[in-house]
Amino acid sequence: MARLVGILLAASAGLIAGCNDTETGAQGLVRFTPDDCGQFSCDFDDGLVAGGTTEVFIMGTDGVSTAGLDLASDDEGVFTVQAAPDEGTTPRWELFGAGAGVARLTVLDRGGQQVDFLEVFVQELDGMQAVAFVGSAVGPDLADPDYDEVWTVNADQLTSFFVRPTVAGQEIMGKLTYQASVSQELAGALTESADPAAGFLEFSLPVGQHDASFTSDNGTTYRVLFDAQ
Repeated sequence: MARLVGILLAASAGLIAGCNDTETGAQGLVRFTPDDCGQFSCDFDDGLVAGGTTEVFIMGTDGVSTAGLDLASDDEGVFTVQAAPDEGTTPRWELFGAGAGVARLTVLDRGGQQVDFLEVFVQELDGMQAVAFVGSAVGPDLADPDYDEVWTVNADQLTSFFVRPTVAGQEIMGKLTYQASVSQELAGALTESADPAAGFLEFSLPVGQHDASFTSDNGTTYRVLFDAQ
Protein backbone atom coordinates (compact mmCIF):
# COMPACT_ATOMS: atom_id res chain seq x y z
CA MET A 1 0.00 0.00 0.00
CA ALA A 2 1.32 3.42 -0.88
CA ARG A 3 2.31 5.53 2.11
CA LEU A 4 2.57 9.27 2.43
CA VAL A 5 5.96 10.26 3.72
CA GLY A 6 6.64 13.78 4.93
CA ILE A 7 9.81 13.97 6.98
CA LEU A 8 11.35 17.10 8.36
CA LEU A 9 15.12 17.34 8.24
CA ALA A 10 15.50 18.26 11.91
CA ALA A 11 13.35 15.37 13.07
CA SER A 12 15.20 12.94 10.84
CA ALA A 13 18.58 14.12 12.10
CA GLY A 14 17.38 13.46 15.62
CA LEU A 15 16.31 9.97 14.65
CA ILE A 16 19.71 9.17 13.18
CA ALA A 17 21.54 10.41 16.23
CA GLY A 18 19.30 9.06 18.96
CA CYS A 19 17.73 5.67 18.18
CA ASN A 20 20.58 3.19 18.06
CA ASP A 21 20.08 -0.06 19.96
CA THR A 22 22.66 -1.19 22.53
CA GLU A 23 23.46 -4.87 23.12
CA THR A 24 25.12 -6.36 26.21
CA GLY A 25 27.95 -8.83 25.62
CA ALA A 26 27.72 -12.51 26.48
CA GLN A 27 29.71 -12.03 29.71
CA GLY A 28 27.54 -9.10 30.81
CA LEU A 29 30.51 -6.74 31.20
CA VAL A 30 30.44 -4.59 28.05
CA ARG A 31 27.67 -2.88 26.10
CA PHE A 32 28.04 -2.53 22.31
CA THR A 33 26.35 0.27 20.33
CA PRO A 34 26.42 0.39 16.50
CA ASP A 35 26.44 3.84 14.89
CA ASP A 36 26.81 5.49 11.48
CA CYS A 37 25.48 2.33 9.82
CA GLY A 38 23.45 4.00 7.07
CA GLN A 39 20.10 3.43 8.79
CA PHE A 40 17.99 5.84 10.81
CA SER A 41 18.38 3.37 13.69
CA CYS A 42 21.30 0.95 14.01
CA ASP A 43 20.64 -2.45 15.59
CA PHE A 44 22.90 -5.52 15.66
CA ASP A 45 19.74 -7.63 15.50
CA ASP A 46 19.31 -6.45 11.89
CA GLY A 47 22.73 -7.85 10.95
CA LEU A 48 25.43 -6.26 8.81
CA VAL A 49 25.39 -6.37 5.02
CA ALA A 50 28.35 -7.98 3.24
CA GLY A 51 30.43 -5.19 1.72
CA GLY A 52 29.05 -2.63 4.16
CA THR A 53 30.39 -0.82 7.19
CA THR A 54 29.15 0.30 10.57
CA GLU A 55 30.90 1.98 13.45
CA VAL A 56 30.63 0.73 17.04
CA PHE A 57 31.53 2.05 20.47
CA ILE A 58 31.49 0.30 23.84
CA MET A 59 30.61 1.09 27.45
CA GLY A 60 31.17 -0.88 30.63
CA THR A 61 28.19 -2.18 32.61
CA ASP A 62 27.79 -1.28 36.28
CA GLY A 63 30.73 1.09 36.21
CA VAL A 64 33.17 -1.35 34.57
CA SER A 65 35.97 0.66 32.93
CA THR A 66 36.64 0.18 29.21
CA ALA A 67 39.92 2.12 29.27
CA GLY A 68 42.62 0.38 27.27
CA LEU A 69 40.25 -2.16 25.73
CA ASP A 70 40.31 -3.03 22.04
CA LEU A 71 37.94 -4.79 19.64
CA ALA A 72 38.74 -7.61 17.23
CA SER A 73 36.97 -10.16 15.04
CA ASP A 74 37.45 -13.87 15.67
CA ASP A 75 36.82 -14.56 11.96
CA GLU A 76 37.94 -11.94 9.47
CA GLY A 77 36.28 -13.91 6.68
CA VAL A 78 32.96 -12.70 8.16
CA PHE A 79 33.89 -9.17 9.28
CA THR A 80 36.98 -7.14 9.99
CA VAL A 81 37.58 -4.47 12.65
CA GLN A 82 39.72 -1.37 12.50
CA ALA A 83 40.04 1.73 14.67
CA ALA A 84 37.89 4.70 13.64
CA PRO A 85 38.32 8.35 14.67
CA ASP A 86 37.31 8.92 18.28
CA GLU A 87 34.18 10.94 19.01
CA GLY A 88 35.30 13.25 21.79
CA THR A 89 36.88 10.95 24.36
CA THR A 90 34.97 7.87 23.17
CA PRO A 91 36.99 5.35 21.12
CA ARG A 92 35.21 3.98 18.07
CA TRP A 93 35.83 1.10 15.69
CA GLU A 94 34.63 0.32 12.16
CA LEU A 95 33.28 -3.09 11.19
CA PHE A 96 33.39 -4.20 7.55
CA GLY A 97 31.19 -7.08 6.40
CA ALA A 98 33.57 -9.41 4.54
CA GLY A 99 31.26 -12.35 3.86
CA ALA A 100 28.10 -14.10 5.00
CA GLY A 101 28.33 -15.84 8.36
CA VAL A 102 28.50 -15.30 12.11
CA ALA A 103 31.58 -14.23 14.09
CA ARG A 104 32.38 -12.83 17.49
CA LEU A 105 33.14 -9.15 18.04
CA THR A 106 35.62 -9.66 20.87
CA VAL A 107 36.69 -7.18 23.54
CA LEU A 108 40.36 -7.61 24.45
CA ASP A 109 42.32 -6.19 27.36
CA ARG A 110 45.86 -4.80 27.08
CA GLY A 111 47.24 -8.32 27.42
CA GLY A 112 45.11 -9.65 24.58
CA GLN A 113 42.79 -11.57 26.88
CA GLN A 114 39.07 -11.74 26.10
CA VAL A 115 36.88 -9.60 28.35
CA ASP A 116 33.54 -10.01 26.59
CA PHE A 117 32.10 -10.63 23.12
CA LEU A 118 29.03 -10.14 20.94
CA GLU A 119 28.04 -12.36 18.03
CA VAL A 120 27.52 -10.40 14.81
CA PHE A 121 25.96 -11.90 11.70
CA VAL A 122 26.67 -10.77 8.14
CA GLN A 123 24.35 -11.40 5.18
CA GLU A 124 24.47 -10.85 1.43
CA LEU A 125 21.85 -8.36 0.28
CA ASP A 126 19.21 -9.62 -2.13
CA GLY A 127 17.42 -6.33 -2.78
CA MET A 128 17.27 -2.60 -2.13
CA GLN A 129 14.66 -0.02 -1.31
CA ALA A 130 14.37 3.76 -1.26
CA VAL A 131 13.70 5.43 2.08
CA ALA A 132 12.23 8.94 1.92
CA PHE A 133 14.12 11.48 4.00
CA VAL A 134 13.30 15.12 3.23
CA GLY A 135 10.20 16.39 1.42
CA SER A 136 6.90 14.72 0.57
CA ALA A 137 6.68 11.50 -1.41
CA VAL A 138 4.01 8.90 -2.15
CA GLY A 139 5.07 5.29 -2.61
CA PRO A 140 6.48 2.97 -3.31
CA ASP A 141 4.34 1.67 -6.14
CA LEU A 142 5.54 -1.84 -6.95
CA ALA A 143 3.30 -2.52 -9.96
CA ASP A 144 5.53 -1.22 -12.78
CA PRO A 145 7.40 -4.21 -14.29
CA ASP A 146 10.24 -1.97 -15.47
CA TYR A 147 11.12 -0.69 -11.98
CA ASP A 148 11.51 -2.13 -8.51
CA GLU A 149 9.84 0.95 -7.05
CA VAL A 150 8.02 4.04 -8.34
CA TRP A 151 7.72 7.14 -6.15
CA THR A 152 5.58 10.20 -6.80
CA VAL A 153 7.21 13.45 -5.64
CA ASN A 154 6.37 17.13 -5.82
CA ALA A 155 8.00 18.91 -8.74
CA ASP A 156 10.32 21.82 -7.94
CA GLN A 157 10.50 20.85 -4.26
CA LEU A 158 13.60 19.71 -2.38
CA THR A 159 13.28 15.95 -1.85
CA SER A 160 15.75 13.31 -0.77
CA PHE A 161 16.01 9.54 -0.48
CA PHE A 162 18.43 6.97 0.85
CA VAL A 163 18.83 3.72 -1.11
CA ARG A 164 19.22 0.95 1.47
CA PRO A 165 20.15 -2.76 1.23
CA THR A 166 17.57 -5.38 2.16
CA VAL A 167 17.46 -9.11 2.87
CA ALA A 168 14.11 -10.80 2.27
CA GLY A 169 12.52 -7.35 2.18
CA GLN A 170 13.96 -6.20 5.52
CA GLU A 171 16.49 -3.38 5.81
CA ILE A 172 19.94 -4.36 7.07
CA MET A 173 22.79 -2.33 8.59
CA GLY A 174 25.73 -1.16 6.53
CA LYS A 175 26.95 1.79 4.49
CA LEU A 176 27.62 0.66 0.92
CA THR A 177 29.18 1.99 -2.25
CA TYR A 178 27.07 1.39 -5.37
CA GLN A 179 27.57 1.64 -9.09
CA ALA A 180 24.95 4.32 -9.68
CA SER A 181 23.41 5.56 -12.91
CA VAL A 182 20.91 8.44 -13.06
CA SER A 183 18.99 9.94 -15.97
CA GLN A 184 20.30 13.15 -17.50
CA GLU A 185 17.60 15.42 -16.05
CA LEU A 186 17.89 13.80 -12.63
CA ALA A 187 21.66 14.29 -12.70
CA GLY A 188 21.15 17.97 -13.48
CA ALA A 189 18.69 18.36 -10.60
CA LEU A 190 20.94 16.84 -7.90
CA THR A 191 22.17 19.11 -5.11
CA GLU A 192 25.82 19.40 -4.11
CA SER A 193 25.04 17.23 -1.06
CA ALA A 194 23.79 14.31 -3.17
CA ASP A 195 26.03 11.25 -3.40
CA PRO A 196 24.50 8.59 -5.67
CA ALA A 197 27.43 6.19 -5.17
CA ALA A 198 26.64 6.22 -1.44
CA GLY A 199 22.93 5.77 -2.15
CA PHE A 200 21.92 9.34 -1.24
CA LEU A 201 19.77 11.30 -3.70
CA GLU A 202 18.76 14.90 -3.03
CA PHE A 203 17.06 16.86 -5.77
CA SER A 204 14.44 19.34 -6.92
CA LEU A 205 12.98 17.77 -10.05
CA PRO A 206 11.14 19.35 -12.97
CA VAL A 207 7.81 17.87 -13.99
CA GLY A 208 8.31 14.49 -15.62
CA GLN A 209 9.62 11.00 -14.98
CA HIS A 210 13.22 10.50 -13.91
CA ASP A 211 14.93 7.19 -13.18
CA ALA A 212 18.03 5.82 -11.51
CA SER A 213 19.64 2.44 -11.00
CA PHE A 214 22.01 1.11 -8.35
CA THR A 215 24.14 -2.03 -8.51
CA SER A 216 25.85 -3.56 -5.48
CA ASP A 217 29.13 -5.46 -5.38
CA ASN A 218 27.29 -8.80 -5.50
CA GLY A 219 25.55 -7.80 -8.75
CA THR A 220 22.10 -7.04 -7.34
CA THR A 221 20.50 -4.16 -9.25
CA TYR A 222 17.74 -1.84 -8.06
CA ARG A 223 15.76 0.40 -10.43
CA VAL A 224 13.67 3.31 -9.22
CA LEU A 225 11.47 5.86 -11.02
CA PHE A 226 10.61 9.27 -9.61
CA ASP A 227 7.41 10.74 -11.07
CA ALA A 228 7.54 14.50 -10.41
CA GLN A 229 4.11 16.16 -10.59
